[in-house]
Amino acid sequence: MAICEDCHFHESGNAYTARAVLKPQDLLVCLHLALVSDAQSGYAQIAESLRMPMSTAYRAVQQAAAAKLLDHSNNVIRSNLLELLVHGVRYVFYPELGSVCRGVPTGAAAPGLCDRLAQSTENSPVWPHPKGHVRGNMLTPLHPNVPELALMNSTLHTALAAVDLIRIGSARERAIAVEVLQELLG
Repeated sequence: MAICEDCHFHESGNAYTARAVLKPQDLLVCLHLALVSDAQSGYAQIAESLRMPMSTAYRAVQQAAAAKLLDHSNNVIRSNLLELLVHGVRYVFYPELGSVCRGVPTGAAAPGLCDRLAQSTENSPVWPHPKGHVRGNMLTPLHPNVPELALMNSTLHTALAAVDLIRIGSARERAIAVEVLQELLG
């Protein structure tokens, strides 16, 4: 019996096909591609913009395309990305909160969101970063490069903070985050 190279065997002896899963960098690449004006960015430009190895950018694009977040030309399928962000991100990339630290504001305290929400900034969530100007409760970012990228790109910062608000916010806060993402993703 011929077995394809993608098939693996469970300890029970049954064959199964290994499935890849979305990784945080896949989501980061999709958000970047949805927000940049030059949607035809190559792997080198994506990697440079997101400060990741080109091989990681390549795998992220391939994985996002397999998940139907990108079309055959690597253009973002915005409705699919928004659906994943609204309904899945808080379960797939559940939040990990930590102690108080210095960092970059996220969630309801981030630029583009704080003006829509009347909330105290005391102990608001932050992505830990030495150049951060706010003290708050640490929220592990989707990807290690997120805090640095947020400091360089305010639109990406707002989008990633809205994603975090979906991950950690109340129903009202999540609704506002969805509105912001709809505006940003068009």
